Amino acid sequence: MSTTSADSTPSLQLTASQDFASWLEQQNLSLAATTYQTNRLFFVSGQANGRLKLHERLFDKPMGLCVAANRLYMTTRYQIWDFHNLLDSGEKSQETDRLYVPHTAYTTGDVNAHEIALDNAGKLIFVNTDFSCLATISPDYSFVPIWQPPFISKLVAEDRCHLNGLAMVEGKPAYVTACSTTDTAAGWRNHRVDGGVVIDVKHNEIIATGLSMPHSPRWYQGKLWLLNSGTGEFGYIEDHKFLPITFCPGFVRGLAFWQNFAFVGLSQLRSQSFTGLNLEKRLMSEGNSPQSGLMVIDLQTGETLHWLYFQNFIEELFDVVVLPGVHQPQVIGLQEDEIQRLVTFPHSGGIVTTKPTAKRPSKGAKPPIAGLPQPNEQSSTNQPISPVGAQVLGAEVKYQRVYHLTSSNALDYDELTFPRLQQRWQKTPPKGELTGLSASINGSMVGFAIAERLNAETVEIISLFVLPEYRHQGIGTRLVAYLEKELKTQGCQELFLTYSASLLTNTALEPLLQKLKWQPPQINGEFRQRNKQIKTPDTTAEMAVLDKPSVQYYALQNLTVEQSLSYNHLSFPKIQKRWSRQQPKGQLVGIVAEVAGEKVGLVLAEILSTQPQTKPEVEVISLFVLPDYRHQGIGTGLIKTLEMGLTALGCGLMKLGYKSTDITNLALEPLLKQQKWQTQVNFLLGKTTTEKVSQAPWLTKYPLPNKFTVFPWSELTDADQKQLEHLDYPTSLSPFGNTPAEPLNSLGLRYETQLVGWMVTHRVATDAIRYSTMFVDKRFQRLGRGISLLSQSILRQVDSTVPYCLFAVAQENPAMLKFVHKHLEPYLMEVTHSYVAFKQLGG
Repeated sequence: MSTTSADSTPSLQLTASQDFASWLEQQNLSLAATTYQTNRLFFVSGQANGRLKLHERLFDKPMGLCVAANRLYMTTRYQIWDFHNLLDSGEKSQETDRLYVPHTAYTTGDVNAHEIALDNAGKLIFVNTDFSCLATISPDYSFVPIWQPPFISKLVAEDRCHLNGLAMVEGKPAYVTACSTTDTAAGWRNHRVDGGVVIDVKHNEIIATGLSMPHSPRWYQGKLWLLNSGTGEFGYIEDHKFLPITFCPGFVRGLAFWQNFAFVGLSQLRSQSFTGLNLEKRLMSEGNSPQSGLMVIDLQTGETLHWLYFQNFIEELFDVVVLPGVHQPQVIGLQEDEIQRLVTFPHSGGIVTTKPTAKRPSKGAKPPIAGLPQPNEQSSTNQPISPVGAQVLGAEVKYQRVYHLTSSNALDYDELTFPRLQQRWQKTPPKGELTGLSASINGSMVGFAIAERLNAETVEIISLFVLPEYRHQGIGTRLVAYLEKELKTQGCQELFLTYSASLLTNTALEPLLQKLKWQPPQINGEFRQRNKQIKTPDTTAEMAVLDKPSVQYYALQNLTVEQSLSYNHLSFPKIQKRWSRQQPKGQLVGIVAEVAGEKVGLVLAEILSTQPQTKPEVEVISLFVLPDYRHQGIGTGLIKTLEMGLTALGCGLMKLGYKSTDITNLALEPLLKQQKWQTQVNFLLGKTTTEKVSQAPWLTKYPLPNKFTVFPWSELTDADQKQLEHLDYPTSLSPFGNTPAEPLNSLGLRYETQLVGWMVTHRVATDAIRYSTMFVDKRFQRLGRGISLLSQSILRQVDSTVPYCLFAVAQENPAMLKFVHKHLEPYLMEVTHSYVAFKQLGG
């Protein structure tokens, strides 16, 4: 099944159990759910034709939901929304019988508000996760704490225990769930497997322990139900223990009840918070994949009665509520025309639709729509980038004459003038006829040039401006070139332009004028004046600017591995080689550069999953321009386009890793420097052969004492993994990653029965093994146990048929760097470095 969003763009794809729609109709109810991962509030309902209907609207990080009579409450990134139903009982708006409108927003700040409820006095209670407390709204403060767990010593925005769920009993807060009882910043992250608890709010007592990331406690039919998210189980608490009744194929979160049925939300294991859980292991052992969607469970049998799974876009759900007696619910979104035109008032007799309004005048760039992510992540592959931010390059720029321009109406464009015309005309009144030329993208002006005719033959350019986010794309140059062409047709013979010397004019205006063959400047103090004769037809410069094929940039969103392989010839490093070694770590996106219909360049990146309260990080994995099209700024344009597109999507840190070579030194590094990326050494890289490294005397110099045991990493036990969680090692030396370890010589090290180290290698080619991460517990580091472990690993490769050894040593590992320089470097054929370049977006 496919659904359609408000703008008629094809959106979500889902599958559901047979007769689920009919069952919803029979039960006389609909469902509402939230997903902060894709910023959606959506309703699920059945239709008379037996098909499901999904209605969705976008809000910024929607999470907790609460339904009370004709009201719907929802927590978002920094606000709590109160939606009112505009329809009276029995009233319909077309097919809709419940129409929610955003009525009031309470600004709490970004406190990571999770679940929300209404108490018996009509007061909103919400779980303030960052501050580890229950809180309510206030006209005087962002929030007012009303309760905190007994083990939380201080109210600080540190998400100390990941308090997340709230159960009400008789209209009062009764029980909450938390992922741990820690009192340190984000301390719960180390207790995801079995640190979860249920707390009795009234008695300030922990009534259940040993849970795995519990969520969504609910008091229903005399029992305290909850979701043990890390095990994928739905059940209840009895005698201080959790009794599961149903296993669900996903990270369970979001729970609601109706009669003898439970509605459970499912999420895929997409973020780091979800990895390493028993749920993941159970699904893998059963050969199943985690699902995202909803399940209906029979409380009497624990059997799954119905289900709905999302096939794309939505990978996580947070909350779900039941809308009893509702057949076709809808909510008016913040970007819709209806929010302006649908009104009610006393004795109005229902909803009144006001007359359509004309577009209101405004100055400056078009603002983003409040509370909405931009642009739409649903765009299909190989589509022009959304016009929401056409600065995301690639959108066609339209140049046209602005007719009937006068000194009065020109001031309407004052925000698009430089120098400001309003200031100019306060000192010097207009002298002659104005000619204006605009540059626009998707109907929005992004640049403007204005000339003033002083006499029949002479014209002064009095303003030239391009919006900052659209600069360095040749728009200013083309504005002047088209203006020259227009004025020539009017019989003008000479142009001049006066400006003051500044960094902006030196770096932007003067190169532009030089390119268009204007005369060198005449200098008068701080002012410069440049002229150009346009009497004699000389179209060389004009043709160079106006007729040169433009570069178009297109977004490749929601790419699959298979689709990316079709661009292998436009990738560096080769994308086919990358996917032969590892699977994607996140969502694939890309930008294609085209000239006259030919694809000439490509940049690919992965948007990586992060915690809900942090911006997604991005890794650039390929950048390439065809040789014939290099040195024309296309590579820079690709990176710049990608940066701005990802900024519009709300991404944070961009990273790009590369190896130091002649081509990266000459081409990539200057490009990154120009775009203000920062660069630092990441790894020392070494390459040798087994024949050469086998000559190192230290390979057999450090035997291990009897209490130490070396074992193949593929034989890692559950007990080893448990011990690994308590070892203190840098993240960069983690033995786990997206790429499977090489079984030939990836080794673990035990002291007696304790795991104390590892040497993890990876097969990067059929004839090469990379020695990726080595760690030994600090108790044994000075005893040479690391050298012993490395030696054992190398010797196993020496005895194999794999000839090449590659070594990668992190810059933050000074001890290993010292060892390489002193003991390993004499046996290496090649030594170089890899770098990581990074840039914070939106800063």
